[in-house]
Amino acid sequence: MTTSLSKMLMVMDLFDEHQASWTADAICERLQLSPSSGYRYIRELAAAGLLTRLSKGTYALGPRIIELEYVMRTSDPVAKVGLSILRRLSEVTGCDVLFSNIYGSHIINVLHVRGIESLEITYTRGRQHPLFRGAAAKSILPYLGRSQLVKIYNANALGAAEAGLGNDWLQFWRHLQAIKQQGFCASHGELDPGLHGLGVPVLLSGIVEGSVTLVYTSDRAKVLSVDGLLEQMRVAVSELAQAIQATR
Repeated sequence: MTTSLSKMLMVMDLFDEHQASWTADAICERLQLSPSSGYRYIRELAAAGLLTRLSKGTYALGPRIIELEYVMRTSDPVAKVGLSILRRLSEVTGCDVLFSNIYGSHIINVLHVRGIESLEITYTRGRQHPLFRGAAAKSILPYLGRSQLVKIYNANALGAAEAGLGNDWLQFWRHLQAIKQQGFCASHGELDPGLHGLGVPVLLSGIVEGSVTLVYTSDRAKVLSVDGLLEQMRVAVSELAQAIQATR
């Protein structure tokens, strides 16, 4: 049962913004599934509304995904307690504000509040964020447990090196510890040209619950005080941690 479920979830993982539809045969080939198993998984996912059949045996994500997204957006406890806090932070700073978290080895921007600038942010709410680039990700990684970090690094060593985080585990670890000691991460143009990011971890009893990131343009960076932004962020992060704690 567990194996079947994990393989069905692997089917769901194939669908992204780069390839939003798949044929049943292509799914079986990509995941190295037998036709009988692959077609059974697809039928069960379609029956649950998680996949929908298009013409000629091609499948796309189904309507149940939209329904579940609405439930998450309206009932998620972090979203409920965090949205008003992030809105206040955006009003005070004028910046776009993101709350991000890590699920397994995926970093997702969970909440996004728009600031005074019309920013073209590639990795907005709901889109998987690069593991090793940007202030949001690099404000989370240093606070993960060592075993989880080892697993992430071993599976993505090339990506870590390309992001300038070291060519081996020890260099990677030292880079993250330097960020942790600093207590925040600043980035410039790592995800989108001309955009700055300033990220601070959200910690609850020493456990990272995610990160809050401000995003703003290079023009505003010339007149903004990083120290002033960090002061406002730390107030918001403290409020957010207390609010999350109150929901448990």
